[in-house]
Amino acid sequence: MANYSLSTSHIGHESQEWIKKLARFGFVAKGIIYVLLGIMAVMAAIGQGSTQEASKNGVAQLIFEQPFGRVLAILLVIGLAGYVIWRFVEAIMDPQGSGSDSKGMVKRIGYFISGLLYTGFAVSIIKQLIGSGGGSSNSQQTWTAKLLEMEAGPFILIVIGLIIVASGIAQFIKAYKAKFKKHLRLEGVQTETRKWITRIGKIGFTARGIVWLIVGYFIIRAGMQSDASEVQGSQGAFSFLQQMSYGHWILLVVAIGVTAYGVFQFVKARYYQINLH
Repeated sequence: MANYSLSTSHIGHESQEWIKKLARFGFVAKGIIYVLLGIMAVMAAIGQGSTQEASKNGVAQLIFEQPFGRVLAILLVIGLAGYVIWRFVEAIMDPQGSGSDSKGMVKRIGYFISGLLYTGFAVSIIKQLIGSGGGSSNSQQTWTAKLLEMEAGPFILIVIGLIIVASGIAQFIKAYKAKFKKHLRLEGVQTETRKWITRIGKIGFTARGIVWLIVGYFIIRAGMQSDASEVQGSQGAFSFLQQMSYGHWILLVVAIGVTAYGVFQFVKARYYQINLH
């Protein structure tokens, strides 16, 4: 099979070092987002907040409300830019060796889509910084409505939902087999610390898988019913969990897991092996 990767060998050493630094800064930014998202969901579970606020846009708004909020938002945008660059490098140049077979290409397409999504999030923060309006909580419904205007829109939406569901299942597998440790350089790390890294990763990826399964279900339902309002993000997933029997407890457990996923991003910022040679 043809190799659809561009080599990173032509990138200068100085540029490679900048990409590595930006990637690590990106992991930190992603970690902050998920930690705050998890905390907001925890607050909703214990009755001190609303699940409608537990979204990435809600996280951005929370940051803006803090002292020096605009400075923090600028730093977050820089971090997100670093994460986006790394995602696109992973997708196009394949420095981690995902490969060009069907499995590898699906993974790399996922990296590219992730880069696009975080680009959109960064742009929404930039709009708030320059005062031209932030990301709307209904942005997902907006693009879904546009997609449903197409003849094949419902089918495409169902396929997207199925892909997200499959990705959610993949998170469970990654958690169960601890595959998230594959690219971590843990040589010299104390045994107890390694155990904690594994526990945090397992909890975090499991919680992320649960959220993705629910989000994927919403998208599939939107496609089947040709109804854009059915599409919900993390806040919809948290609300779904909260409405179940013993929902507050279930939401609390998942919210703690989402927070753990954020903490794991800090671990990646420290120990992730970034290969660009």
